[in-house]
Amino acid sequence: MDVRDAKSALELLRELGIEIEGTPIWEVALTHRSYAHEAGGELEHNERLEFLGDAVIELAVSEYLYARFPKSAEGELARMRASVVRAESLANAARELALGALMKLGNGEEQAGGRDRTSLLADLFEAVTGAVFLSSGWSAARAFVLAALGKALSALKDPRSVLDPKSVLQERLQAESKAAPTYRLVRKWGPDHCKVFVSEVVHMGRALATGVGPSKKASEQAAAEEALRALGMDPRS
Repeated sequence: MDVRDAKSALELLRELGIEIEGTPIWEVALTHRSYAHEAGGELEHNERLEFLGDAVIELAVSEYLYARFPKSAEGELARMRASVVRAESLANAARELALGALMKLGNGEEQAGGRDRTSLLADLFEAVTGAVFLSSGWSAARAFVLAALGKALSALKDPRSVLDPKSVLQERLQAESKAAPTYRLVRKWGPDHCKVFVSEVVHMGRALATGVGPSKKASEQAAAEEALRALGMDPRS
């Protein structure tokens, strides 16, 4: 990746009037846990910023969808939001911004190809969003999220065409019982660069299905899809 491409994230921030380059919060946002660990554990890594950024992204996208689709029901909005904030979409945004080139990785993660791994890039995008929010406030963070996710957002046309197993399952179960399903992580294993997660979906005290995926979110979606099948429902409609 050339130097020009590696500056694209910073160029977007500058265009939005966000001055964050070289600040402590920016350095934390770019620091993966593996890098901090190899440095002796004294450096702050970006997992707390991921937590914050995840919430900021959800709110920014929710607000955008609420305004853009005034006639869409809650379930439709939830499915559209899920399609935009899923790991693949966030990772694609990070790739377009060349954030991977700026990430501080430990040698092990570097050798394992972590700089272009979907899960790491999605987490990095969340961390950078969290850093923008803390350094420049809500308006700046919202502008950054909507600009970075512009392609995914503009691709949304018909709300009914967006399918998300978790949202579909919740909508259908609540239509019958008013009780929403819950998810719990059953197991996870493997090294940081290729972890496997197993989640279970439960409704009114009854386990409906389990799902496996490369992230907690992905395993929950897989569990919801299996639950829909087990209940005789088409997960794609």
